[in-house]
Amino acid sequence: MSDTERIRSQLQRFNHSAWGFVIYRCTYGDDARWARFMSILHDRTRTSLEVHHSEDLLPSLDWSVQEDPALNGASINEVRSRFRAWVAASGVPPDLTPRYGFCIHVDAAALESVLRGPPPPQRDRHNATYVNLVDRQWEPVDGATFDREGTGLDPATGEPADEGEEAFEGSRRFDLGWMRLNAGKIAPRTYNVMGGSGWSANYRRPPAVASP
Repeated sequence: MSDTERIRSQLQRFNHSAWGFVIYRCTYGDDARWARFMSILHDRTRTSLEVHHSEDLLPSLDWSVQEDPALNGASINEVRSRFRAWVAASGVPPDLTPRYGFCIHVDAAALESVLRGPPPPQRDRHNATYVNLVDRQWEPVDGATFDREGTGLDPATGEPADEGEEAFEGSRRFDLGWMRLNAGKIAPRTYNVMGGSGWSANYRRPPAVASP
């Protein structure tokens, strides 16, 4: 089953009227640049749907962009918290479709990468453009309850958040709960593959950029 066939099947099976990741705008100050970003995102998605002869999915594509000046410079964790509240308010079982399992965080760096990258219909073959895809379920390690002995760490000195990775933004865990995603692969490709075990199968640790 192709990406678009699976999305269409989900819409019909669950009687949903919308698909697509929720986007959190975390950079403000220039609405024209944001509008250009969204135009590029829309153009890339439309092109991908046309390749699959699935233009019929465009009317139901809904990014549900969350805009709030209080989000300016918001962290991944802040956005995850807001997304969890959005999912809870929707009344939809959180793991029913990728729409309720993952969201997109767009900060100044991600916005700049897309605006400076190859314009549609050129493909981004070198992962120059990206957005941040956030896993709703990810949780930080709780040092107070972490089973050090069960994981082979010295109970006295083992640091649960240190998995031997190179530090990135202060963390040495492998799975940071988010990843940079090629902006040309957001939908329908990544939206579809994030179902089931899609996160673990496609995860790339930042600063690498995933391109499913």
